[in-house]
Amino acid sequence: MKVVATEDFTKDWEKLSAPKYALLRFLKNIADIPREIKWFWQRGRRGYSDCDVWGFDTYLAKVIPGGLRALRDLENSHPALIPPKEWMAILTNIADEIERANKQYEEGVSFTKKDQKRLTLAFWKLGKHFFHLWD
Repeated sequence: MKVVATEDFTKDWEKLSAPKYALLRFLKNIADIPREIKWFWQRGRRGYSDCDVWGFDTYLAKVIPGGLRALRDLENSHPALIPPKEWMAILTNIADEIERANKQYEEGVSFTKKDQKRLTLAFWKLGKHFFHLWD
């Protein structure tokens, strides 16, 4: 997907990026501090914030791979019927597929049937092993 900047967009961008607007951007960032603190507190208290729910799919797609990799790296546990190396491979595969799909989504690339099948399999594995995701 190719993004083309129109003449109006270019003029608006130059206007907003001009030094005289630096103070406005700075003041806007200061005005955002109370909301950022609220969201930080919400994440600490309940694991997600109001702003995370606005795009809950992408929030989870960013959080799940990191959590699975951290669990893999700890190497403290695995399901009784799955050898440790196989368990690490399963966790890595799920994390990689979700991360790949999220990157593809963020770049605006359409999902092929193969992509959708890979992601569906990753979520199926996540569901199958959901209650084994502990340390």
